[in-house]
This record gives sequence, C-alpha cells and structure tokens, in this order.
Amino acid sequence: MLRNGRAPKGTREAVGEEFRQIIDACRGQQGEELRENVKELQRKFENAWEDGGEAKRELNAFLERYV
Repeated sequence: MLRNGRAPKGTREAVGEEFRQIIDACRGQQGEELRENVKELQRKFENAWEDGGEAKRELNAFLERYV
C-alpha cells in the first residue's frame, strides 16, 4: 500500500521507526490538534441527548414524521 508514497518494508526496524514517528507526532503540534478535535467531539456527544440537543431533536423529528 502506498498511502504515503513509500513501499512497505515489513522489517522490524521499519515498523519500529514508523511507530516512533507516530508517537513523536502525537506529542507535537499534530497531537495537540487531534486532542482539541476529540475534546470538541466529546462536548458535542455530551450535549446531544440533552433537552434541545441535536440527537434528541433529530429523533423527535423522525418519530413525528414516521410514527
């Protein structure tokens, strides 16, 4: 698979190198952006079933239309 333009090597060293790159990215700016995105999703999910929340509104709209 050439998702990043490189052919897979399949060696232990290559896997270890890729793993370290991912960990380093998660500790840097990219990781911070991912954490902020997850926090925003968490807020949306927490509020989805509250009164007036998106999930509750959509369910009620569905029930009114089809039930």
